[in-house]
Formats: sequence, C-alpha cells, structure tokens
Amino acid sequence: MKTPRTFLSLAATIITSGLVLSACATADNTDNSAQRPTSTVTSTSPQPAETTENKTTTKTNDAQDTSRTTAARGQESAQPTGAQMLGTPSMEDRQDLPDGLGDLSPTDVRIGTHQGFDRVVFEFAGVGKPGWFTHYTDTPAQPGSGFPVEYQGNTALNIAIEGTPAPIDPQKQAQWIDLNASFPGAGSVAEVKLAGAFEAQSKFIIGLDKPRPYSVTRLENPTRVVVDIQK
Repeated sequence: MKTPRTFLSLAATIITSGLVLSACATADNTDNSAQRPTSTVTSTSPQPAETTENKTTTKTNDAQDTSRTTAARGQESAQPTGAQMLGTPSMEDRQDLPDGLGDLSPTDVRIGTHQGFDRVVFEFAGVGKPGWFTHYTDTPAQPGSGFPVEYQGNTALNIAIEGTPAPIDPQKQAQWIDLNASFPGAGSVAEVKLAGAFEAQSKFIIGLDKPRPYSVTRLENPTRVVVDIQK
C-alpha cells in the first residue's frame, strides 16, 4: 500500500517532467524562429527620361544655342549631343528686315565650335526684332566714319544688325557691351569685334580663316541672332 509520501513524490516527479518538456518546446520554437529566413522587397521606380524643350522663331529646332546661364561672356558652354546647324548655309549676302524694327541693346556675344560648324550668337535686351545685312569683305570699315577696322583673320564677315540704336541714356549704356569690344574666336572664327553703332545699326565683324558658307537665324526668349558657319 502506497503511503501519502509516495503519492507526493510521484506528483512532484510528474510536475517536474512537465516543466522540463515545456521548457524544451519553448527553446525549440525560439530557435526555429531565429533560424527562419527573412525576405526583403525592394521597389525601384523608373526615372523619367530627360527632355529638353527649345523654342525658336523658325521651324528648325534650337537645341543648338547652348546654355547661356553657365557660359562665360564670349564663349559657349559644353554643347549638347546632336547639335545641328541652323538654316541653309551659302556664300550669298543676307538681308532680313522685319516689320517694325526693335529698340534693342546688344548684351552678349558667344562663340562656339561644334561638329561640322562654328557658331556666333548675338544676344539682345529690349523690345522688337532685330534685322540684318551681311556680306564678306577683306577691308571692313567703321559705320558712319568709314575708318578701316583692324581684325584677326584672313577675311571678314560683316553683319550689320538693325534695330540697335547707339546707347544714350544710362540704362542702355549699362546694358550694351563695350563699344569696340573684341571676343576671342573658336574653330574657323579668329575673332568677333564690334566695329561701332550708327543710325540704329550696330556693326559686327566676324574674322574668319577664309570665306565659308554660313546661315543667319533669329531666335526668341531671349532675342538672339545666330550665325552658323560651315566647316
């Protein structure tokens, strides 16, 4: 016959065994949880393609007049890939006189060289549209006085820009580039020089290594006259 002490001993043994089994189960669950591999999901959104919007007064895209904001005066900054010559180049004299010539001030001249052509950009502030006359000569002269103009290069492409009266009031004087200013060239362009202003016309001389076919294009926002010279 079993005594009460024997029952107590059996009960203690059963309880102790249960606690041990419970602890083992908990440890197994913890180990399994720690060893379970985790998954990571990475979401990548596609980046929009870069686009460039260019505006001109012609039917030709102007991806070519380069970044005005970063270019130093007299120089164009790095040219975007795929630059193309504007207009149709030829050796002929050019003339363009829009209705209602403007009241404009030349504020900057930039020269750059690109694959297949060199470019000269004249930029203006003011109102209206600029016009122009162009021709080749070896002996350029100042407007009004007719005095000869010295320049770098073997021949000169004269471009007389209409609608650009000489600065009289202080505001326009501050906008204008320096009279008789000279800008270093690039490529076939040896130099660009302002020969003077007379009767609402400013005359620039583009010194070249030799006569080359060229085109002249008017652009807006801001107002520019672009001369592209074929290599």
